[in-house]
Amino acid sequence: MSQQRKRTFLLLSSLLLVFEAGLLSLLIDAATVAESELSWLLSNMGHLLRWSIVSVFLFLLLQFLDKTEVNKQAPQLASFSWLRLIIHLAIYALFLPLTLIVFNSAESAPAWLGLLWLLNALLVFITWCYLTWNIASFKSYLLDKRNNVMLAGIGAVLVLVLNVIAFDLWYYLSTIALYGSGLILSLSHEVIILDEVNYYLGLENFVVHIAPVCSGLEGLVIALSTTSIYLFLLRKELKFPMALILLPIAGIISILFNILRITILIIIGEYVSADLAVGGFHSVAGWLAATVVAFLIIFVFSNWSFLRKTEAHKVAQNPSTYNDSALAWASLVPFILFLLTTLVLQMFEYEFDYLYGIKVVVAGIALIYFWRQYQFTKPNKWLEPILAGAIIAILWFFLSPIRPIADAQFSDQLLSLSTLALVAWSLLRLAGSWIVIPIIEELIFRGYILSRLSKQPFSTNKPIAFSWLALIISSALFALIHQALIAGFVAGVIFALVRYRSQGITEVIIAHSVANILVAAIAVSTGQWSLL
Repeated sequence: MSQQRKRTFLLLSSLLLVFEAGLLSLLIDAATVAESELSWLLSNMGHLLRWSIVSVFLFLLLQFLDKTEVNKQAPQLASFSWLRLIIHLAIYALFLPLTLIVFNSAESAPAWLGLLWLLNALLVFITWCYLTWNIASFKSYLLDKRNNVMLAGIGAVLVLVLNVIAFDLWYYLSTIALYGSGLILSLSHEVIILDEVNYYLGLENFVVHIAPVCSGLEGLVIALSTTSIYLFLLRKELKFPMALILLPIAGIISILFNILRITILIIIGEYVSADLAVGGFHSVAGWLAATVVAFLIIFVFSNWSFLRKTEAHKVAQNPSTYNDSALAWASLVPFILFLLTTLVLQMFEYEFDYLYGIKVVVAGIALIYFWRQYQFTKPNKWLEPILAGAIIAILWFFLSPIRPIADAQFSDQLLSLSTLALVAWSLLRLAGSWIVIPIIEELIFRGYILSRLSKQPFSTNKPIAFSWLALIISSALFALIHQALIAGFVAGVIFALVRYRSQGITEVIIAHSVANILVAAIAVSTGQWSLL
């Protein structure tokens, strides 16, 4: 089996598993087992699932870091077998009605039925493994890499334990946010409301509760994660351990930004609009702060001369050559401008995206300014990216959650526009989703990030070597900027495979544009506007 056929077979097999999991999630509601005998058994499956995901990620990371030649060997894929496929589908077909029985009659279902359900789920996964992998080769592979397997498993346990410990940080961070924001407000107001027991803070007409989710823990994790990934990617250009100082800097800035966010929120609620403060600013300011922190770490603080090796610093003196080349800078700027404009506009548009055209125009101007540096080439093939885009659109429809209330609200807001405003908004929306967004997102995710993680020079018109870790991480990052996480991840995987099979990035942009066109058509025809 050729390399391309192997990758295609693995992709189709993986998509089958994703589709089966997605179908399962549509049929069940975990809340139905909350008060039954099965609650403890099934609820703890979440811990096992999280442990499995983290273990696989850590194992792939260890494989990526291991430089020995023997470690680059991969387990062999199985030859396609109709018999194995039929057996797998038959067991899955038995699994579906058993799932409905377990979750629809959870209050009266005995514990042994839950065990039977778990056994059937395990059989589904085992038959999928037999369908996809050469089991003898896979067992030999795991035995050869047993040290990495053990390290990944133990590391995953530590990650989950730290995750539990991190919940204690809610209290401390909430306390810091309460007193920090209160101190700033007291500098400009003689009287403030500060409830130390119940964590209420505000002014005369607007008071907020600093709940654990407002403590800034998510922003802190995002800041530290972004900085850690950046330190890893630039480990050859930065001085260690000196460069590790960027981690506490990122953490401190994130905490200070959260204090500032709560302070501004209260001021907006007191003097401007409570609806604007709660509905717009509150939901966006956190992401805006996290983006600014990441920008400061990557483009400002890490450029300090005492953190960079001499050779790397000489290259980084000019922002146009920073982070590999002028092409990297030209790719980052439009995406960052689009993201920042989106976040700022959402502060004032928490019900409907009336000003969508502004961010399209801002990003479009940036693309035009840097256009010559992209050096796009004519696509070598059309059919493959078009088919890839069509597949993504179909999967996006089935894997995206249904939001009838949001769809109805969007439709009402759309119909409330005047004819001229509706035409203008629609044209700018089409230009954004069919032209601007495919270009800026592909330049970042299948351009800069995929090339960087694949340890390849960043180019828009040259092929890049395949890397599993690059495929997974770039797809995961792509999923994070979309509401439909599973659909976003699957789309990211397919886009990445198109990039690996192409001479340049043009084919991926075509696939992305086709996917957006078809998703828009599905949204219009079905009224599921949340697909957009």
